[in-house]
Amino acid sequence: MAELEFTPAQDRAIRCIDTNVAVSAGAGSGKTRVLVQRFLYILSLGMGQPEKKVLPKNVLAVTFTRKAAAEMLERIRKEMELRAADSSDSAYWEEQMKGLSNATVGTIHSFCSSLLRAHPVECGLDPNFIIMEEYDYTDFLKKEIRDTLRSLLHRQDAAASALCREYGSRSLLEQTQKLLQKGIKFRKGDLLLSYTEQAEEIRRQALQLRDEFTEELADSSAPGNRNVLAPNLGRIRDAMADIDLPENVSFLREIGKKLKKTGKNKDAICTIKDRLETVALYSACRKALTLIPFWEEYLLCVQETLGNKKRQQGMLGFDDLEEMALELLEQHPDVLAGCRRRFRYVMVDEFQDTNERQRQLVYLLCGGDKDILKDTRLFVVGDPKQSIYRFRGADVSVFARVRKEIEETGGESICLNDNFRTVAPVLDFCNKVFPDLMGMNRGQDVFYEALEAHRDSDRDPELCVFHYNSGDSAAANREKEAHWLAQRLQALHKEGTAYKDMAVLLQKMTHVSVLTDALREQHVPCAVVDGRGFYDRIEILDMIHLFSFVSNPHDNLNLAGVLRSVYFGLHDEQLTRLLLDLADYNRNRDVKLSLWDFLLQSYTVAEKETLLSRCVLTMKRLLTAGTVLNLPDFCRELQRVLHPEMVLAMQKNGEEQLADIRKFFRMADTFAAEKNGTVRDFGLHLLQMKEEDVREAAADVQTDDAVLLMTVHKSKGLEFPVVAIPFMDARGQANTDTSDWLPDMGLGISVRDDEGFLSASSVLKSIKETDKEKEQEEKIRLLYVAMTRARDRLIMSGGLADTKGNSSSSHWMCVLLDVLPEGYEGILRTDIAADAMPGGQDAVKHAAEIPELSAGEFELALQNIRPLDSYGGSSLTWFSASSLQEYAYCQRRYYYQAIEEIPALESQVAHGDKLPAAALGSLVHEVLEKYAKWRMAHQYREEEEVWRGFYRESAEELTYGRPAIAGEAETLLQGYLRSELYQAFSVHQKYAEYGFQLPLLQHGGHTFTITGFIDGIAEMPDGSLQLVDYKSGQVTQDGAVSRGYAWQLALYKMAAETLLQKPVKTAALHFIRNCSEWKLPDEDYRQEIAQLCSEIADKKEESDFNVNTNHCNNCPFSYMCRKN
Repeated sequence: MAELEFTPAQDRAIRCIDTNVAVSAGAGSGKTRVLVQRFLYILSLGMGQPEKKVLPKNVLAVTFTRKAAAEMLERIRKEMELRAADSSDSAYWEEQMKGLSNATVGTIHSFCSSLLRAHPVECGLDPNFIIMEEYDYTDFLKKEIRDTLRSLLHRQDAAASALCREYGSRSLLEQTQKLLQKGIKFRKGDLLLSYTEQAEEIRRQALQLRDEFTEELADSSAPGNRNVLAPNLGRIRDAMADIDLPENVSFLREIGKKLKKTGKNKDAICTIKDRLETVALYSACRKALTLIPFWEEYLLCVQETLGNKKRQQGMLGFDDLEEMALELLEQHPDVLAGCRRRFRYVMVDEFQDTNERQRQLVYLLCGGDKDILKDTRLFVVGDPKQSIYRFRGADVSVFARVRKEIEETGGESICLNDNFRTVAPVLDFCNKVFPDLMGMNRGQDVFYEALEAHRDSDRDPELCVFHYNSGDSAAANREKEAHWLAQRLQALHKEGTAYKDMAVLLQKMTHVSVLTDALREQHVPCAVVDGRGFYDRIEILDMIHLFSFVSNPHDNLNLAGVLRSVYFGLHDEQLTRLLLDLADYNRNRDVKLSLWDFLLQSYTVAEKETLLSRCVLTMKRLLTAGTVLNLPDFCRELQRVLHPEMVLAMQKNGEEQLADIRKFFRMADTFAAEKNGTVRDFGLHLLQMKEEDVREAAADVQTDDAVLLMTVHKSKGLEFPVVAIPFMDARGQANTDTSDWLPDMGLGISVRDDEGFLSASSVLKSIKETDKEKEQEEKIRLLYVAMTRARDRLIMSGGLADTKGNSSSSHWMCVLLDVLPEGYEGILRTDIAADAMPGGQDAVKHAAEIPELSAGEFELALQNIRPLDSYGGSSLTWFSASSLQEYAYCQRRYYYQAIEEIPALESQVAHGDKLPAAALGSLVHEVLEKYAKWRMAHQYREEEEVWRGFYRESAEELTYGRPAIAGEAETLLQGYLRSELYQAFSVHQKYAEYGFQLPLLQHGGHTFTITGFIDGIAEMPDGSLQLVDYKSGQVTQDGAVSRGYAWQLALYKMAAETLLQKPVKTAALHFIRNCSEWKLPDEDYRQEIAQLCSEIADKKEESDFNVNTNHCNNCPFSYMCRKN
């Protein structure tokens, strides 16, 4: 068999097996080949020397992904087959091949899983435990953290109650989840240390700064600063000497704000201002010292509870696998000894993306000590320059530590810097910029080591810089850049490069839809690889618009999207003309119609010959279906009406669109099954997924020749003849977390200041500053990874705004331009002005297709696809049944609450010993709903302990751990649940908290959609229905109720009869306080309510809504109401 050729460094990495080895493998240096050949070399040791024979099971090879493990095993197998074909060694290699199935080649988590399953007794686990994927683990955490917090509040736990009072339960739940997902780990007392040290340091700085406030400082300052300093020098020095007084800290903070960075002593003033900002953190630091013990106690309790839950349910996350495997090896020396006897050689790939716990595991397996490297069986390979998985817990400093310890203990440190992938011009460019961007100091965790090219080319990398104007639309700029890139890739294709040889790499998938649209416009086939492109695909956007329309038909923007979709086929010209007609109709009217109301009014059923009338008929059918059908049935009805599969199959890129729409309907079925979600719920879910940029890959479609679009992270380990990196001016997101964790710095928290606002403690500020630095360093490494994916050509592009404030740390374009020498000839640079970009020209050409519209008319049309100005566009014709009662109570209060949606200035928890009325009502309703659903599911059994359990659970949450103040609610519930009134109704109850949204009323050209929740619906023996709405408020002496209650019950009755198709015999209010009943009279309220809705719809301004001054004293909006 012919000998393979290796570089000296590769050969040393393969054959050096008698000591520990750390290999720094640059991009394209043949790292995988080295790993495979080293594995084979170890197996070959026994040829002719049986005493040195090593079996495949004696080598532990750890890879970063399952895919990499499978690829490595396949390459080993093929190489062994070739060696077995050589007659001289065939018997030896055939025997080794038989043992390959026993080899341990896989991820660190697969190794940990196998280890735990092999020792279930020692680790106290069911060997059939389930490993939760990331999204499953997130759902598990949410549920269990919530349940744990409820339990703690139920027990009146001091720590949980204190934190709830400081942050609120929702914020505390969110913070807890984020911290646990970051792997927070500490021992009791650890968290306090950082704050104690910070407080002492701030106090020390204050005393030092005190001596700097002298008359000389004041005299040498600019006039403005002198006026601040001169009269206050004595007080400033006194305050510095006693910063334990909050008023002193506040005073020093104000001094710092008043000082301006100006004058001859500007530098001194700047330093003083910075140090005053540090001193101003002292109050927050002191408050944090009182809260941190509560955080410690609470988090330790949550972690213990979660650990028990995981063991009980047999469910583990990836972090748990590592933690429990480490614990198993530490606490059971016999298990560790068995592992060490088996694994004579340990190889770890992609070591730059490991963490401290994984290092400890590897050290234990190699030398039996998790802290000190012992023995000589370790081989690690990686490239710190390519460490880009910090968001998954990777710590690049681990590689630096291990490499250093290997060197210090006599091991080998090898650098593979021969690049066999990328052409010389691209590598020359990398070698030019990254020494400045990463540094070359070997004492750093990451330093640049130049790559040596082995492939020549005369094609320099391309860099296109788009010069934007400061006022330009960011979205329009992205579109212009995307069009330029599409044309550039199309030109390369005409020159002979296949589309499948091109890849577009993105930092994030935020703007992927802009690229796919531009590529398809230029007839460039493309495929999105495992990204966030799903919710931005046009076929999915059409569905999002359609579901949003069904949820709210009066949102003009969604309706315009539906009309433009492939299912209804309105061209831009037709839509523009329609919007102009709507604008003409609304121009001089006080009550403006939404686009849907206008269509209903203008395009009647009789006009079936027009496209728009057919659209209206179809949408009315879908709107009705979405109101009365469940989600799966609605999806089937949608497919019957629109035939999406047939329609999309005929579109360009039809195969991709067909795969996506099938995936969409599968997601809807899953949502309905797992979440019991309605059509409206799914519509809101889709909007949330799109807004949050949730990771969801487009459906897989096999494409023979298409440009691939993916994230840089997804491209790791891949290579492409042509790589394009657009949007290099994209910036990262700021860290807005209320708390954060770094192992070396502890837990950073926020605390409330004197005005009640949350502000970051000094520890949290330090963590965020460190986090920002690390994020920027990783962003540079991400750029390195992107650029070194290119084999033959590299194309980069991005914008540069004509504005001040571009810093070298802001984005890729800035950092590149900052380090490139002026006149550098190793790159083909193109500068394009904003008004000369291709996207702008296309836009002008596109607008010219509607020549009969003036610019003013066109702008007017565009204005009309936005929601109506009045009340956000939907409140004119959408009402909740209960809100009409609010209108009858006080019109102005209704305006603030239902139309402007201003939060009420009231607390759910009183500061005294009594629960506010609104909170008491919520508590009573919640318990009755839960108990009713439990009884219906258990053959209408009565269990007092069940409803009391529901009460305790809800009371703990609503009172933030002070259930004693909710005692009145428990008394009311006990009386009502024992009453004949409740018993007579509850034995026939079929529904609890029955939700609806229906177009129930029409008046004055409007269709009014009513939404609401009916507390209880019973089906009586004669087939009729009885409706009940619970009221926990005071009952009038004469038993009369307000007209608003009658309207509410009347609407409930209409909705129930429409949806359930059964007559409502009785609709009643149940007053919980005295167990009395008020029944809706047999009157027709329809016209009265319709007129009321029309009256509200005709009102526009705050002053149109009258004030009922009889209720001002207890109104939560009295602080802002002008009462005129």
